[in-house]
Amino acid sequence: MLKGNVPEQLADMLAMTQMSTREGNLVNDSSDLEMLLVRKPATVKEALQHLLA
Repeated sequence: MLKGNVPEQLADMLAMTQMSTREGNLVNDSSDLEMLLVRKPATVKEALQHLLA
């Protein structure tokens, strides 16, 4: 679907990213961000509510 619309290397990268996402390989259960922020990070819902308030 991407071929002919984007450069071949970009199409390959996007396809590999989608496959990795589907297989759960991009899940990150690390607490590094929480440690750096010294608090729990906001959820996407919380961040959007804050931005749209």
